[in-house]
Amino acid sequence: MSDLDRIRSQAIGQETNKEFLKLYPIKEHQELHIKTRHGMVTVHLYRPFADALGVWG
Repeated sequence: MSDLDRIRSQAIGQETNKEFLKLYPIKEHQELHIKTRHGMVTVHLYRPFADALGVWG
């Protein structure tokens, strides 16, 4: 099975654990709806507050 086949078969229906999200301050959340040959796919993008995590000093 190729990486792409694995992603296609295992990524459908995955959701981020809500308790996990609470550990990281979220600066922005985007919900995208992407049309694919297999139907519509919903993608959630989360952008953290990098400064709050101490990532950028």
